[in-house]
Amino acid sequence: GVNILGQLFSQASRLPGLGETLSASVPAKYRALLAANATEFSQLKADGNIDGKVIQLAAFDLSHPLYTMSAHGTASTAGEANLKAELRFSPDFTAELARGNEKVRLFLAEDGSLAVPLVITRQNNRVLIVPDFAPLASRAAKNTIKDKAGAALDKVVPAIGGKLKSLFH
Repeated sequence: GVNILGQLFSQASRLPGLGETLSASVPAKYRALLAANATEFSQLKADGNIDGKVIQLAAFDLSHPLYTMSAHGTASTAGEANLKAELRFSPDFTAELARGNEKVRLFLAEDGSLAVPLVITRQNNRVLIVPDFAPLASRAAKNTIKDKAGAALDKVVPAIGGKLKSLFH
């Protein structure tokens, strides 16, 4: 089997500032989920069509109490796949990852969740799940600028920095 969460956390170690920090932020009660041999989910939905040996997936959604994953792309009856996906952690799980961890907070989406864009491929019976680092790096840069600008303004006019941050949401 394949463990989407386990591969995500393993691949995230390649992103400076996030990898070890993200893995270290996982509460002990969830670590078994990352070490499992398969991806656990409570619901699966798919919408698409089959044209010959190609399966076009307009929507492929997995849900679990800790995360949801939405994907689209192609798969073949020969077992190959090429999907673009987003894995979004639940608000509670995101809060536990971000609690007391400034680096994780830099990667949060505007709604406060940790959303990780993924590329999922399968060839030669091997599934590879790779985070798309460009949007994550861009989000971290935006959040850093927003935090620094807010802190600087608060020094000049107290409480205005928080109002500035709200303009970016």
